Amino acid sequence: MCIVEWEDFIRRDAPPFSARNPPSGPDSGGKLAAAIGVFDGVHRGHLALIERIRVLGIPVVITFRENPKSVLSPSSFKGDLYSLRQKLSVFGECGVSVTVLIDFSENFSKMQGRDFIGLLENRRDLAFLAVGANFRCGHRLDTGAAALRSMTEKAGVKTEIVQPVMEGRRPVSSSRIRDAVASGDLESAALLLGRPFGLDLSGLPSHAEGGRRIVDLRAFRGITPPPGSRRALVFTAEGGKGEEAAVSVENGRIVISLPREEKRGEIVERLLFI
Repeated sequence: MCIVEWEDFIRRDAPPFSARNPPSGPDSGGKLAAAIGVFDGVHRGHLALIERIRVLGIPVVITFRENPKSVLSPSSFKGDLYSLRQKLSVFGECGVSVTVLIDFSENFSKMQGRDFIGLLENRRDLAFLAVGANFRCGHRLDTGAAALRSMTEKAGVKTEIVQPVMEGRRPVSSSRIRDAVASGDLESAALLLGRPFGLDLSGLPSHAEGGRRIVDLRAFRGITPPPGSRRALVFTAEGGKGEEAAVSVENGRIVISLPREEKRGEIVERLLFI
């Protein structure tokens, strides 16, 4: 998968991807099919967007390096479902060829929706867009999905508004998954995500203590389940298959009781709750 910065993607002189670094994708004559969104969790609703672009062109996801809500409303933001590393991993597994990363700066947050769309139109090889029905962009979310479609289709970019994926009587959404994780209902979170909920613990300080691995969560920006003990697959820096272990969330840390003594000294990269 090719990762591109937003500023490079929208340059008027940017060469087609098929010319400079051919990504995988259907035989579309080098035309790009893009989905736009935050993609927090890359849940089943997001996967429906990605499936649409996979069959219509070279699949491109345009997303943010950080969640805009964490910049605009840091005091009320409850935490990311997925780190950027986790998002990129799922994109790759889903067959996304290009991920475009936007740094959500103060200047970017003040951009009008029509200006954002105008920058997208700089890509002459962009032929198709897919967005969710609740998509909004621009300063104070001034532009919705219908307005985006009207503007892009005038520029010759076919745009599809993908309806929400339903689970029960409610749409699958990042906020719904976040509430499930926060309440400890990891079974519902996994159902909405389409995979077990996991934590990216890479880069966090940790140490071995009394036959356990202790991971310090004070620098963790994601959401965690409430205090309590659960089972998880634990993946260490050495890679390979995950090892099942008891995991406890307590007092701003995660305590991992790995059954094999030789594993307790290894750095934990990630875990999946089971």
